[in-house]
Amino acid sequence: MLWDIGPQATTQDVVQLLQTRFGTKLQAECFKAELRVRRRAPGKTLQALYQDIHRLVSLAYPGAGPQLVMHATLKAFIVGLNNPALQLEVFVRLQQLPRAGVFDKGKMTETGKCSPPLRGKPTTR
Repeated sequence: MLWDIGPQATTQDVVQLLQTRFGTKLQAECFKAELRVRRRAPGKTLQALYQDIHRLVSLAYPGAGPQLVMHATLKAFIVGLNNPALQLEVFVRLQQLPRAGVFDKGKMTETGKCSPPLRGKPTTR
């Protein structure tokens, strides 16, 4: 692996190569790819799906702020539901949260941290 770097490499070049190969840079890309294809399996609870997605987001975006983590988690969770009616219901309920909603103009607000639990059957509009 290090023979690819060349004889003129600096210490910073070696560190960067090692971080790319073994560090969080390459791993984060793998977690992002896994996050994009994560879907709710039959029989998997919503809580288990959310926890799994939240774990992947934390690994995919190390050092990210809470707003980015919450936004990425909610977005991946809605897609991962794998049920269009339920996806719509969750999105509608998130929009009904106080202070203009969670996905207002593509920005995450702190209201996403305390979303109310879903109750009852999802409705279609």
